Amino acid sequence: MIKTLILGGGLSGLSTAYFLKKKGVPFILLEKENHYGGVIQSFQNQQQVWDRAAISFSMTPEIQEIITDLGLEDELVQASTKSNARYIFRRGKLRKLTSNPASIFTSPLLSWKAKFRLLRESKVTTKSPKGESVAGFVSRRFGREMYESVANPVLSGIYAGDPEKMEAAIVLKQFLKYEEEFGSIIKGLKANKGKNKRVISSFKKGTGVLLDALYESVKEHCISEKEATGIVKIENGYEVKTVDGSSYTGERVISCLPSYAAAGLVRQLDSVFSSELDSIPYCQMEMTHLSYKKSEVKGNIEGFGFLVPEVEGKPLLGAVINSSAFDDRAAEDEITFTIFSKPDRGHSSELAQQEIEKWLKISGLPSFRTVTNWERAIPQFEIGHTEILQCIAEFEAKEYISISGNFRSGVSVGDCVKFAKEISVE
Repeated sequence: MIKTLILGGGLSGLSTAYFLKKKGVPFILLEKENHYGGVIQSFQNQQQVWDRAAISFSMTPEIQEIITDLGLEDELVQASTKSNARYIFRRGKLRKLTSNPASIFTSPLLSWKAKFRLLRESKVTTKSPKGESVAGFVSRRFGREMYESVANPVLSGIYAGDPEKMEAAIVLKQFLKYEEEFGSIIKGLKANKGKNKRVISSFKKGTGVLLDALYESVKEHCISEKEATGIVKIENGYEVKTVDGSSYTGERVISCLPSYAAAGLVRQLDSVFSSELDSIPYCQMEMTHLSYKKSEVKGNIEGFGFLVPEVEGKPLLGAVINSSAFDDRAAEDEITFTIFSKPDRGHSSELAQQEIEKWLKISGLPSFRTVTNWERAIPQFEIGHTEILQCIAEFEAKEYISISGNFRSGVSVGDCVKFAKEISVE
């Protein structure tokens, strides 16, 4: 019987394996596919570098630890200086923002009425009620226009979901702390200015480099094409059964699978808890990778990318301008984009492409085009997710099984790696 069984070889699973190996804890990692890394994959087309999921990450101490340990410093790149510019499509135009929050007051993105409402945020005395939505929180503190024009596209760009359904206590946890401690989000931001600044980073050949390096560091403990079908409690531990009839035993199990997959595995142990995990919704996401000649893009812009508020009714959430977000991601005469759209909202890659070609006055056909479709891309932290997290904690209190994954840790690369380190010491 092995000390620990890890289920899932994506970012959470490989990071957990890395930290367990570093502590000298024996483990086996089981992955159902014939490759590792989950959705985080990178590929190249000539000089172009593309990512099929996370395009970048904010540097954290945990990620830096892995980079240093695995000797990836020379592969690391930071976002280019051009990426400081961001855009939001509003009222028929791409409106430029900078990394300075104060730029919102000089931007035509908001009306003067909305800007005056923003200045009154510190006068709001109401506190967040239980079960408040993200849309409700932002509208209550900053006004509805601030939500529709800024918060909606920003949060939809991160979670690809509906902020009217997202739970503020999960998604805006830090802002709720500021509200409680300072009575104002703006005051809280000022008091903590510069404390949590993180550098936007990637690797020369894409974010997938991190996953490849993690796998190489633990590959002798990994077994692919082993899809787990159930977890059975046995004396002194657990037995994990796989679809090919194999079984593996361990004193502890760490599930790093999506919630819907983990739900099926724990059903025999706790059917009520299984139903809670299975209730977490995921959104569908389509990523369209496009390359054009710069000479054919008359409305050429430079920056990290742009976002589109839902109120605009356009068939896309936004796009990253890969060729200017990071240096050396394309040839000098090329401009490359990754467009994000939601088929479950009536979007399509073709309609999204037509929109940016119209906005940027692109005259030619793309020299490169490919589409990545994720049926279950990002877990949605909808109202009631706090109760699901409590159910996870209660389940772990009675079983030596840890539940990991981005539906619990948070959706960013940094969140997943940080949580992996935390559960490796339990």
